[in-house]
Amino acid sequence: MKSDLRVDFKHTSWMVLSTGANAALGFIGGLVLLKGLSQEDYGLVSSALAVFLVAQELVGRGINDSMIRLGTEAAAGSVERSNDVFRAGLILKVFFCSIAFAGLMAFPQAIVGLLGRPELADGLPGVMLAILGFGLWSFVLTRRQARLEFGTLAMIQPASNLLRVALLLVFLFLGSLTWTRAIWIISGCLFTSALIVGIGDWIELLFQNWRLRPVLAAVADVWRCGGWNMLAAFAFTAYSRMDIFVLTSQASNSEVATYNAAWQVLTIVDLCNVTIMTVMIPKVCHLIHYEDFVSWTRRTLTLTTAVALLSLPLVLLAGWYIPLLFGVEYTGAVAVARILYWGNTVSLIVFPLVGILYAKRYFHLIAAMHLTLLALSFPAYKWAVGFGGIVGAAWTTVGLRTVASVLLVVAIVWCLRNAPRRALSAAKTGA
Repeated sequence: MKSDLRVDFKHTSWMVLSTGANAALGFIGGLVLLKGLSQEDYGLVSSALAVFLVAQELVGRGINDSMIRLGTEAAAGSVERSNDVFRAGLILKVFFCSIAFAGLMAFPQAIVGLLGRPELADGLPGVMLAILGFGLWSFVLTRRQARLEFGTLAMIQPASNLLRVALLLVFLFLGSLTWTRAIWIISGCLFTSALIVGIGDWIELLFQNWRLRPVLAAVADVWRCGGWNMLAAFAFTAYSRMDIFVLTSQASNSEVATYNAAWQVLTIVDLCNVTIMTVMIPKVCHLIHYEDFVSWTRRTLTLTTAVALLSLPLVLLAGWYIPLLFGVEYTGAVAVARILYWGNTVSLIVFPLVGILYAKRYFHLIAAMHLTLLALSFPAYKWAVGFGGIVGAAWTTVGLRTVASVLLVVAIVWCLRNAPRRALSAAKTGA
C-alpha cells in the first residue's frame, strides 16, 4: 500500500499544482468579471453559466468516464481498440451537442421564461458554443487521463483558463467588456484550446486507421457503459445548480451575484475534489477483490482529508479577503461562503469514493441517487429561498450535499459486501 500511496501522492501532487493554477486563473477571471461588470450584469453571467454547467453534462462526465473505463489500453487490450473507444466517445459528444443546440434554438423563450429573466436570451448563442467547446476540451483532457499521462494533463489543463483571463483583461482594458461578450470569450477559449492542444488527437483519431465497424461497436459499448452515468452527471449538476436557478427566478440579479461570488470562492474545493477523482478513479476501475477496494478507499480518504484540512483558510479568512478582493458591495458573500464551505468539504471527503460504484458498474444506482436529490432540490430551494433568501439557499446546499454523501456511503458499503474476497495462500491455509 505504501508504494501505491506514494505514486498516488505523486500523481495527485502534479494534478493539485495544475488544479491550483487552473483555480487561480478561474478566480482571476471571475474577479475581472466582478470588477468589469455591474452587479446586475454579473448576476446575468452567473445565471447563464448555470445553464451552461447543466447542459454541458450532456457531453461531459458520463461519456468521459465511459472512455476512461473502456479506453485505457489495459482495459481495451490494444491501442487500436482504445482509439476506437475514443472515436466512439467523440461521436456521442457531437450527437448530444446537436441535441443541446436543438433544445436551446427551439425553446429559448421557454428556458429564459422558467428562469424569469427574458434578457438571458441574448446569452444563449454563446452558451451553445460553450457546450461544444467544453465537449471537445474535456475529450482532450480525458484522453490524457485514460493514458495515465498525469504530467502532460497537469501542464495542459490550465490552458483554457489562461487564454480566458488574457482575453478578459484585454476587453476590460479596452472598456468593452459586457456580460454577453464574457460568455462568448469563455466559449471561444474552450473551443480554441481544444483545437490547438488536441491537434495530435484530431489527426490520430480522425485521419489515421479509421475502422468503421469496430467504431460503431465501440459506440454501443460506450453508451451501455455511460448512459446511466451521463444521466447521473446531468442530474447531479442540475441539483447542484438548482440554487442559482431558484435564486434567478425569485431574487434580484444583485443577490444572485452575491451568492455566486461566495460559490466562486469555494470553487477551489470542488476542483480539488475533481483532481482527486481524476487521479484515483482510473486506479479503481479494474479492481475486483474486497481487500483491494479497502486499500484504495484508505488511500483516497487519506488524500481527501489532507486536502480538506488545507482548505480551512478559505472559511477562516473569508471575512477579510472577500470584501478586499470583491468590494464592499459583496460583503454579504462572507456569511454565504462560511456556510457553503461545509457542504463542499463533506463532498470533497466522501464523493471521490464514487469510483467504487464506477468500478462495479452500478451506474444505475448512482443515477437513482442523483435523480432523487434532483426531485428534492427544487421544492427545498424554493421554500428555503422564500424563507431565508441567499442564506437559506446556502444551508439547503449543505443539507443536500450531506444527504448525497450519506446515500453514497450506504451504497458503497452495500456494494463492498458483495465484492469477492481474495483467496488465502496455501501457506496461510496450511494446505
